[in-house]
Amino acid sequence: MFAVAVLLACAAARAEPARPRIVSLAPHLTELVYAAGAGELLVGVVEYSDYPAEARSLPRIGDAWRVDMERLLALKPDMILTWASGTPDEVVERLDALKLAHREIATFRLADVPVALRAIGAIAGTSEVAEAAAAGFDREIAELRGRYAAARPVSADLEPSLGSSPARFRPALRIPLLGDRSFSAGRDGAA
Repeated sequence: MFAVAVLLACAAARAEPARPRIVSLAPHLTELVYAAGAGELLVGVVEYSDYPAEARSLPRIGDAWRVDMERLLALKPDMILTWASGTPDEVVERLDALKLAHREIATFRLADVPVALRAIGAIAGTSEVAEAAAAGFDREIAELRGRYAAARPVSADLEPSLGSSPARFRPALRIPLLGDRSFSAGRDGAA
């Protein structure tokens, strides 16, 4: 009888998705967590995580470059989402030293956004919601590509931003939709 009870308990544990306590180390990852249906699992974020509005009420553990490890540990996270091109190596090394589970989420191109949504959904146990968000994103991008398919290609020469504004990344996402074939950053044309 005891063996049957143990088997039933194990089966029930496998049937329910894990509800990990998640910390996001970048504002865009915070937004993706909400889009993937896992906002209620966020227990901590970094500064400038202000979208959606619910994110504003979450505990802050630093910013995208500096993390207060004591605050982070106090939140008892099960998973920490790191920014592939932004979370400093020192922070990742410290997470490793503290044996904290973390996952790097890359969003370098538009095609990375649905991949990131699906990855977060898998981590959070919200795969259905994440899949719907990823499919919706793919549909919107396809619609925009179709709308601008016949548009005259554009070229851009953008000055790189020295600040930490998320707006500095937006042209890199928008220009490929408009058919750019010669995107560069900076006056000398160096990308």
